[in-house]
Amino acid sequence: MRKLRGEVQAVAGSNTDVLVTAETGARKEVVSRAMHQASDRSEKPFVALNRAALPAELIEPMPFDLQANFLRVFEERSVERLGTNKPITVDIRFVAATKDDLEAASKEKCFRADLFYRLNVVSLSIPPLRERKEDIPELFFHLCRLARARYRKEIPEISQSLIAKLRAKEWPGNIRELRNYADRLVLGFGNRSRRDACGTKETT
Repeated sequence: MRKLRGEVQAVAGSNTDVLVTAETGARKEVVSRAMHQASDRSEKPFVALNRAALPAELIEPMPFDLQANFLRVFEERSVERLGTNKPITVDIRFVAATKDDLEAASKEKCFRADLFYRLNVVSLSIPPLRERKEDIPELFFHLCRLARARYRKEIPEISQSLIAKLRAKEWPGNIRELRNYADRLVLGFGNRSRRDACGTKETT
């Protein structure tokens, strides 16, 4: 994570567009917001556009003509209001975050290659949690503290055996899954046996 923090700091001061790639649950938006907060634009709005919240007929899949409109905005830094043809210049920086391989999608003609290359000026890759297990204890304690503030409950004792179990897990849901685990522990469900996603019994 130290390498990623350095990359975020290095690119934050530039005005370049950034492509953030990571698996589901790896906190892509957190990295994007950290980049914004470290930039000269920190006092300006951070506008998060969730593709999943847009109408399916527009985005799933995004038609090539709509992708061309996005490309025009990226290239010209201008937009046009509906019903007009007068361009409005915008001072904006784009940070695109995705779990998909856009390069592969562009080769399969599912995503415009020119839009991919325009987005991919600087690319930041967030490694999955299973590849940085040394970060798990610090992350887990941090998430437990956040849960304590959110639920106004004390953090139960966290044993070294529990930490060892956490480090042994693969965490397919990444930090989001780890956060849910921390929430359960603080809420008092951490000592109950349950079936995890793989069907194995787990106790803490």
